[in-house]
Amino acid sequence: TKTRQEKNLGKARSVFVL
Repeated sequence: TKTRQEKNLGKARSVFVL
């Protein structure tokens, strides 16, 4: 299961990639 933190991390990672 994906937690809110995991989702936030993914979003942050996307921003870092950009």
